[in-house]
Amino acid sequence: MQREIRRLRSDSPHALRASLYETLIHLARSYTHKTGATVRENATAVKLRQLIERHFHESHQPAEYARRLRITVGHLNQLSRRHLGRAVGVVIRERVVLEAKRQLLHTDRSAAEVAYALGFKDPTYFARFFRRGTGMSPSKFRATSVR
Repeated sequence: MQREIRRLRSDSPHALRASLYETLIHLARSYTHKTGATVRENATAVKLRQLIERHFHESHQPAEYARRLRITVGHLNQLSRRHLGRAVGVVIRERVVLEAKRQLLHTDRSAAEVAYALGFKDPTYFARFFRRGTGMSPSKFRATSVR
């Protein structure tokens, strides 16, 4: 890589990228070999992420996702912490907040319309939910963010 950097050419970025990719593969293989870790993803965690992506705008409760996956909420939380790094409720809330931010920035919908679109029955509750997730109200977020 150092040699490639010293003799930069028009195709050097491709060569450097390939070299870096090869190095990362070797590191991943070494890590897997030394720790016994596997690179396979847990099928239920993958299904959970897919379910959240499909239903976050209508279902915010971990129990609903546990029911759809036919497992207990406790097992779902354990699985989520192990494979997603945080409790399933946090994963759902993060996804809802992300979509709320997207809609507030890229649409002309009012905060109440965004709330209803994301499955909130009360815009005031949505505003509190959004403030807990971002530290600011929906209107302040929209006003201070660059479109």
